[in-house]
Amino acid sequence: MQEQLSEVFIYIKGVLQYKWFAIMLAWIICLLGWAFVMLLPNKYTSEAKVHVDTKTLLQPLLRGIAIQQDGQGLVILMRKLMFTVPNLKKIILLSNLDASVTNDLERVELYEHMKKKISITGGKYDGLFNISYEANAPDLAKNVVTAVLT
Repeated sequence: MQEQLSEVFIYIKGVLQYKWFAIMLAWIICLLGWAFVMLLPNKYTSEAKVHVDTKTLLQPLLRGIAIQQDGQGLVILMRKLMFTVPNLKKIILLSNLDASVTNDLERVELYEHMKKKISITGGKYDGLFNISYEANAPDLAKNVVTAVLT
């Protein structure tokens, strides 16, 4: 027991001998970590979950045009319908993103950006879709998701 106690005292003495070095090292690591976190950009994500009955919504559109599709085919069709140019124009107008657009090239780039950033997932079997958008401003993220829902 005496040997174990003396061994503990030796370790404590060794730690106390280098305590200032350990404290300085901890402060340097903390300051570097805080600086890194401060430099990270702010990203805000807005999400909405919505239930869409794809059978009753798309049945009149597909009558006489196509044979009865499975649930996955209807989901793919819903996603394609959402990202048409008229729908993207409405989303951009409702979310006030058109203020920064000055020419047609920027407008096309904005359409492509919206197609990439707006995420519509789920809906395979239960018709429950998750719509999400990530932006640098919280109001912008909320406005885009609200415009998609509208």
